[in-house]
Amino acid sequence: MNAMDSLSPQLALLHLTDSALPIGTAAHSFGLETLVAEGGLAVAGLADFLADYLAEIGGLEGGACRAAHALGAAAGPGWEADWAALQAVSAP
Repeated sequence: MNAMDSLSPQLALLHLTDSALPIGTAAHSFGLETLVAEGGLAVAGLADFLADYLAEIGGLEGGACRAAHALGAAAGPGWEADWAALQAVSAP
């Protein structure tokens, strides 16, 4: 049994509790349809929009991903309480 096998139940739980569920290539558009429909975004501005979006959200999501990774890497008995605490801090 390798390290990934022992984390599989945790990874499955993280996947199911992700606010982005369902997860897939077309699961989320981040508001692109609305922006286009309302005339706020055209093809010519897409590259700039995505660059700005990634720059803005990267810090927020990066911190949450880093914290979740650290929790998973150090997981041991009682990890569920640590995960709940992380979720409470991350909640809007």
